[in-house]
Amino acid sequence: ADLAAVAAAALERFTVQTEGIARPQGGWRELDLFDVCGLRGGGGARSRAARLRATCAAVRAAVETYPYVQGALFSALAPGTALSPHCGPTNGRMVMHVGLRVPHPGAARLRIGRPSSLDDDVQGSAPADAAVEVAWREAEGFVWDDSVCHEVVWRRG
Repeated sequence: ADLAAVAAAALERFTVQTEGIARPQGGWRELDLFDVCGLRGGGGARSRAARLRATCAAVRAAVETYPYVQGALFSALAPGTALSPHCGPTNGRMVMHVGLRVPHPGAARLRIGRPSSLDDDVQGSAPADAAVEVAWREAEGFVWDDSVCHEVVWRRG
């Protein structure tokens, strides 16, 4: 099955992300695949995973192969939703993003490194801690160290 279609079909089960860094609030939602696939213990959620059968099988295989994997989720950003600069809790977590459905290719970008709010402080050449921006594109992915400061910005054109 098309992973974008599977994620879209499950969208009503996504919950609003609660870190409070999304603008507008509620524009970032996620579905915890460990819960849906019954990987947090209890196993009772498996009945809700019928549409996500192949996804759950892939997550289970990853956990069996790499037992240190502690989570997997689908995230959804509404068009125009920005995320304030933040960083993950540990440098032991690598994050992979794959664009499943990208309605505005090249507009939404993950900015990794120096927060955009500091750009006005820089005159002349780029600082040593300059950021990189990666645009989401359908069916393409990228991986980064979640402990590095990152944010979601929107660019036009």
